[in-house]
Amino acid sequence: MASGGIFAFVKALAPGILVCLSASSICGQSNEKNILVLYSFSDRHDFSAFNALKSGLQAVIQDPLNFYVENLEVRRFDDEVSERDLTNHLRNTYRGIRLNLVIAENSPALEFAVSRRNELFPHGRPGD
Repeated sequence: MASGGIFAFVKALAPGILVCLSASSICGQSNEKNILVLYSFSDRHDFSAFNALKSGLQAVIQDPLNFYVENLEVRRFDDEVSERDLTNHLRNTYRGIRLNLVIAENSPALEFAVSRRNELFPHGRPGD
C-alpha cells in the first residue's frame, strides 16, 4: 500500500482509534499512548509506510504517542518452536509496557497476534 493510501486508511479509522485510545484517559490514566506495530515481513531500508502511519496517527490523536515496531519475519516460522520463541520474546519485551493499540500490518502478523493473544497480552487486550 502506498504511503498516501496508508494515510487515507488511518484517517478513515481515526474515529475508532480515538475511541480505543481515549478509554484509558477517561479513567484518569496517563494520556501517553503506547502503540505496537507488527510487520509480517520487513524491508529494513524502507520506512515510508511506517512514517506515513505514524504521521497519520499523530495528525488525529493529540496525546503523546510512543511507537514500538516489531518485524516478525513470519517466513521463518517453519515450526512451533520458532513461533513459541517469538511469542516469549515479545511477551518479555513488552511485559512492563501498557499497550493501548496493536496494529498488524499484514495478514500473517494479524494471524500471529490473534492466535497468540492470550500469551502476548496476559493482562487483557490492549486498550482495556
